[in-house]
Parts: sequence; structure tokens; C-alpha cells
Amino acid sequence: MLKTSGATVRRAAYLLLTGMIISASTACTPGREAPRLPVRIAYTRTYGSALVQIAGAKNFFGDAGLEPQLAAYDVGKDSAQALFDGKADVAVSADTVLVDRILEGQPLVVLASIQRSTKHNGVVARRDRGISTAIDLKGKRIGLTRGTASEYLLHALLVEQNLANSDIVAVDMSTQDLGKALSEGKVDAVATSNPNLERIALELGDVAVRFYQETLFTERFCVFAYKDWAASHKEEIRRLIGALSRAESLLCSREAEAKLIVEKATSTDQAVLDAVWPDSSYPLSIDQSLLVDFEDQARWLGRNECGLLQRGAAARAAPAIPDFLDHIDETALKAVEPAAVQIVR
Repeated sequence: MLKTSGATVRRAAYLLLTGMIISASTACTPGREAPRLPVRIAYTRTYGSALVQIAGAKNFFGDAGLEPQLAAYDVGKDSAQALFDGKADVAVSADTVLVDRILEGQPLVVLASIQRSTKHNGVVARRDRGISTAIDLKGKRIGLTRGTASEYLLHALLVEQNLANSDIVAVDMSTQDLGKALSEGKVDAVATSNPNLERIALELGDVAVRFYQETLFTERFCVFAYKDWAASHKEEIRRLIGALSRAESLLCSREAEAKLIVEKATSTDQAVLDAVWPDSSYPLSIDQSLLVDFEDQARWLGRNECGLLQRGAAARAAPAIPDFLDHIDETALKAVEPAAVQIVR
């Protein structure tokens, strides 16, 4: 369960009051209906997008004066691609995909971080393939979905064991096929995210062993858009952040209700969600550690010979690490939740 300290209770009360003010500011005036602003939001069916799922289920976007078009995808790689393909105005995904595209030169801007976890991604392996510790992954066939944060997690796990990417056999496949491939023995382990990871582990039973990288890798789910869209849709962004703030308030103050919403949105059994729920926190925030995480992932992407940089037959040249401050717009979040912005410019 989420810890409910005095500070948490005070924060929940503050968020509730903030949400009421935002709703009032976008409410209709007597005799005139305020225009609803359309916004297309691509998010994931993972609990990394919990605040979006809650805001959608509770109509917080509508209450904020938005006309949302919500599209859910299995993984952040696909929700981000919807933005890149022009099918969404705003996307939600793990930060690895975002950093990769910024390195490509995409003019993207982060509007907020909405989830953080050191155990959202991990590796689940088969004990009957001689795997009991992470070092035993050497020489094994490991299923993964290229272009996801799980690939970065696997890299961090290998680094901790002084293993190189070439010390394993990486098998690229869709996220939906990972569980079947592991259960049928086509691979010895898989790198994936929760709730998929926990679901696969529970189905394997006592054969399963899980590995995480809690010291080297903190994953964040971020809300982001193209810079030009963000610059010309400031009111939509303010209302969007306001709706997410209300969702954060509900999650803090009515955790059981929030979990039911996420359980339905992610098609997750209660047992699976109960197992993974304590491993994440859901602060709506932009802080200095976000920049540190971006830079760490950028360095990995810049030197990784078999990861996200490898598209098709040729890899691009390793790019210089950009100034990620140029890709953060905290304006709306600072207006809605001033204390949630802890960044030095």
C-alpha cells in the first residue's frame, strides 16, 4: 500500500483543492458554454500510465474543458510512435523511447513525469535452464522487444554482472509473444515490464526467477509532445496537467478506487496488480533527477551496439548528448502544482 504519512495527507488535500480550482476555472459561465478543446492522447495499458487511466475513467479531462481522444497501446514504444506518426498530440511512454528520439534530433518536449519505479522493468528466467542468479544469464537466449525500456534494463543488469551485450543471445519479438516463448522453452528468459513480467512469472510458478536492477535504473513514464504543438496549445496543456493533478489526488486519497481503475485499464488480475503496485510511485513532477536519468540513458544509447540505435541494417553515428533542459517545459506544471517543479535552470 502507499504510505499515508502526514505529508502525504497534506499533499492529497492540496491536490484536491487545486483540482477544484482548475475545474472551476474551466466551468461554464451562466448562459454560455465554455468551448471544449480537443486533444489526442496516446498512452499505455501498463500501470506507468495510471494517472491517464484514472483521469480518463473519472472524466477529469472532460471536467477540465477538454475533448479527449484516448488511444491505449500495449507498450510505450507504440504509444510514442502514434505521436511520431501524427496520430496523437501528446504521448505517454517510458523515458528510454523519448530520449532515443531526442538523440535523433526530434523536437520533443516533456510536460511532466507521472510515474517512477526501479522495478517496473525486469527479467524473468527459467530455473530449469540453469539460471538462479543474474550472472547465469551469460550465454542464454533472452527474449525482448527492441526499442523499449526493458532493453535498457537488461543492459543495466548485464553491466552490473560485468557482462557485455555479446554475452547473451538477444531474441527480438513482440511483447505479446514473450510469455509464450518462455513457457514453451524457446527462450531461457525474457526482459519485459510489469504487469506483463509478474503475469509471466506467476504462470511459470516455482520455475520462475525474477531479476531487477534497482540501483542503476529508475524508469519514469513521461507526458510529452512536439515543441511546436506545445507552443501553440498552452491552454490544452494546462487543462491536461490539471486533470492529471486530480488523478494524482484521487490515487493518494482513494487508493482502492484507483487500483480498481488501473486493474480494468490494464486487464490485470488483482493478484498481479497487488504484487506490483507497491513498486511504483506516481508523483506528477519535474525534478533534477529526471535530467540525470535522461543523461544516463543517452550515454547508453550512444554507445550501445545492438540496442535502439540499431535500426535495420545500419546504425547511426553516436550523437552528442544534448542539453535536456531544452526539451523540458515545466510552465503548465508550475502553474498547477508549483511544488512539483524542482529543476535548476
